[in-house]
Amino acid sequence: MNSEELASAVTEAAAKYAKRSKAPHMKLLNLDKLWENVFMRSIRKRGVDRFGAYVVLWDIATPWWSDTQVLIEDLVIRVFEDDDTVSLMDVVEFGLPMLAEENGCRWVFTGDTQALGYMGPKYMQAGYSELGSQFCKEIL
Repeated sequence: MNSEELASAVTEAAAKYAKRSKAPHMKLLNLDKLWENVFMRSIRKRGVDRFGAYVVLWDIATPWWSDTQVLIEDLVIRVFEDDDTVSLMDVVEFGLPMLAEENGCRWVFTGDTQALGYMGPKYMQAGYSELGSQFCKEIL
């Protein structure tokens, strides 16, 4: 799948999700900006990865309160409905830590903003610690 096709597939999935989401910040969703962001990450081959049906957008950053780089999960979204090779739990339990390790990070930071409580229990089950509405996991 090329960069344009991936960006279009993620954007289409996000548009479908936005229609049923009750998250108030979905009013801010700019599908053109999302498409551009996914496209550019795909071109750079950094910041977007596919795990079966799921696409993960991520970044490496240093939190304002630390001097340690961490992997920050920007988005986990089911894009390819016909692919059941990887479960959502596989993505959060193994995929995100793998991306962190590949990028020299010992920590993964995630959030649960889109699903309004759906992802929180999944992150906790995968060994993440809750930080308000954010979760983190140290990769040992």
